[in-house]
Amino acid sequence: MNVFSVYRSPLRQFMFGLAGLILILAAIDIVWAHKLAEAPTIDAAGNLTSRGQIDRRHDLMWGSLFLLVGGGTVLVAIAGLVRRQPMLELDDGGVSVRLLSANEMMHIPFHRILWARSSSEDSPDASIRPRQLLIGVDDPSRYSDQLWGAEWRDGVLRIDTDGWSETAEEIAIRIGIDKARAEVREKAPGLVASAADEADEALE
Repeated sequence: MNVFSVYRSPLRQFMFGLAGLILILAAIDIVWAHKLAEAPTIDAAGNLTSRGQIDRRHDLMWGSLFLLVGGGTVLVAIAGLVRRQPMLELDDGGVSVRLLSANEMMHIPFHRILWARSSSEDSPDASIRPRQLLIGVDDPSRYSDQLWGAEWRDGVLRIDTDGWSETAEEIAIRIGIDKARAEVREKAPGLVASAADEADEALE
């Protein structure tokens, strides 16, 4: 069985982790280093003034917040790079998308899919980078409406693909090709090989 998988972009994960690292460094500077952040005011004896005590409390509050958010961001980024999970999979049976939870995918068989396209086709400005994958299905009530990174609108599943390794346009084309293959396979098994060759040529 041939499986086509789409993951979160490694570059996006790396940049996400880098942003977290910057927050951690900012927290260190705010609370301890004071290389960029202004140090709390002290008097001639080296003790914090009244204003300095207020500044110190503010520094601890912001430093703790930056450290917590930055640390969490770095951990999430590392986990995403080390334990890569496909966001979308195409196999002989249909499309599976990680929308129900971090560990659970929603499967839509090809015979339930009416069409697939990117949100750029709904925009008159072709320069807009497609960010959503649109999938029309015959009966949306069969599927959960409690989704992560997607929503149902007018019977159409709209999936946010920003940060994925493939664009919405590329995924939509692949879904169309694999759906056509599945239909040919079901109606005339002997034609599958030639249909697959034609589909590969169209994809290229």
